[in-house]
Amino acid sequence: MQHEEVKGEFVRQGGLDKLTSFIRDGNPDKQSLEQLADAMKILWSCTFNQPDVVQNLQRDTLLMTRVHDLLERTKSKEELNSDLAK
Repeated sequence: MQHEEVKGEFVRQGGLDKLTSFIRDGNPDKQSLEQLADAMKILWSCTFNQPDVVQNLQRDTLLMTRVHDLLERTKSKEELNSDLAK
C-alpha cells in the first residue's frame, strides 16, 4: 500500500475530523506540545495538495485560534530554553 493510499483511507475513515477535534477541542492541560505538534504534522500531511480541505480548515476559527496559540506557546518555550542554555 502506498503512502497516498494510506492517507486516502485515513481521510475516508474520518481521521481528519478526529485530528481536528483533538487539536481544537482537546484539554491543553492534558496534551503535551509534542502530541499536538505530531497531530498537526499528520493533519498537514493529509491536506497537502488538497486546497478544498485546507479552505475548510481555515474557516474553522476555533481551530485556527488554537493553532495560533500553540505556535505562540512553542515560541515561548523555545525562547525559554534558549535563555536557560545561556
